[in-house]
Amino acid sequence: KMGSAPPTTAAETSELLSQEKINEYSKIGEQGMVVSAWRSQILKDSERVIT
Repeated sequence: KMGSAPPTTAAETSELLSQEKINEYSKIGEQGMVVSAWRSQILKDSERVIT
């Protein structure tokens, strides 16, 4: 075993993972808002065409 790397506790590991998850979800959330705005714009345009 190499003793150079400091031991990582389970708590530290889970904290890092949860932080990554939060970053991931916030990215997905931003994309989701963009997509929903884009969808509503398409719906408005299609309504204008239909009516």
